Amino acid sequence: SSGCAHVAERFSGNQDSVVSDRFDGIDYNTEYSGWVVLSNANAFCCKISETLVSGTHTVFFGNVCAVCPTFNDPLTYLQGRYRQLAQ
Repeated sequence: SSGCAHVAERFSGNQDSVVSDRFDGIDYNTEYSGWVVLSNANAFCCKISETLVSGTHTVFFGNVCAVCPTFNDPLTYLQGRYRQLAQ
């Protein structure tokens, strides 16, 4: 959600020089068959079926096995800043 920008920043790697464990201080649970779900986040448990490497990125394709939805507004990032979707 829009109130979770600090979590996105933590996992972006921008704080790796000051935080050794990205999960330290971040609310999450592992009650869905052992996979990690960040609190207040939509989560999709997938079985990876294919990967595609392009430059410095890897795209993962998968079959969805389970969904953990929330009804919070999504966190979006465009042109260097976090934004809200229009209603």
